[in-house]
Amino acid sequence: MTTLNVICVTCILLIQVERMCYISATYIQGGLFPSFTLSCQVIIMLLLKQISKMKVVLLTLLFFITIATTVQASCNITLTSRSGSFKSPYYPQMYNRTYCYYSIFVPSGYIIRLHWQTFDVGTPQTFSKCHGDKVTVYNGYKRPGTKKVELCGQKKKSFSSTSNRLTVVFDGRTSRKYRGFYAVYDTTLPSITGTPKRPVTPSRVSTSSYISKTVIFKNSTCTRYQWYHNTPQGKVPYKITITCTKGVSVVTIIAVSVSIFICAIIAGIFYTIKRRRGPHFVRL
Repeated sequence: MTTLNVICVTCILLIQVERMCYISATYIQGGLFPSFTLSCQVIIMLLLKQISKMKVVLLTLLFFITIATTVQASCNITLTSRSGSFKSPYYPQMYNRTYCYYSIFVPSGYIIRLHWQTFDVGTPQTFSKCHGDKVTVYNGYKRPGTKKVELCGQKKKSFSSTSNRLTVVFDGRTSRKYRGFYAVYDTTLPSITGTPKRPVTPSRVSTSSYISKTVIFKNSTCTRYQWYHNTPQGKVPYKITITCTKGVSVVTIIAVSVSIFICAIIAGIFYTIKRRRGPHFVRL
């Protein structure tokens, strides 16, 4: 059971005990139990007073735990949809001292485009460097060599990743007088660079659209080709393929041609033999 659940259960129990105390005090004052003395009433009143104090403390603690849990939930998050948004804690109010991770992970084959709707984090850069609160964008995971850029002040700059992952780190631990940021992102397919491997001896290539290509081969072997995009994390496949359609087999053409040629030679030989013998006459 979490701390939040324990506090909630304790508050409920205190409320029930308080209710029973009020009922007992009513019975005592009503004379239902003459054997109770005035000291019983004093004890019940003191108990009610302590319960009220405990309720105030627990409810206050519950309030701050709820706020902290909400901030934590909106601070360290992972986004997996193809478009979305995220913001600094308490936005559009001033953020508290905090350190947050925002990890964006979209389906393979897409790249991420990040845009800032509003940005107010720390003091502006001096000598191209942030000296206080800042936002760091990593092209992929947060690791050495993947840092994209650091942002601070009110300068907004859009970014595009080279893979399907982007990490944003918000370091707001030095001040509490800025509004923070509100960011949105979307995804797109990367632009094609280079050309695919050319099929072997195609007789005709017809392109019906940018997405679909049909290749007719002279031979009977048909291979599917795929474009890839080179990224620091490796090859990322495009959602674009070449569909190859089989044509007439070269081997079949050669076999048929040889068969026709052999048949023609045999027919020519029989015709020549028959012609040399000439007509046959039967003597009577």
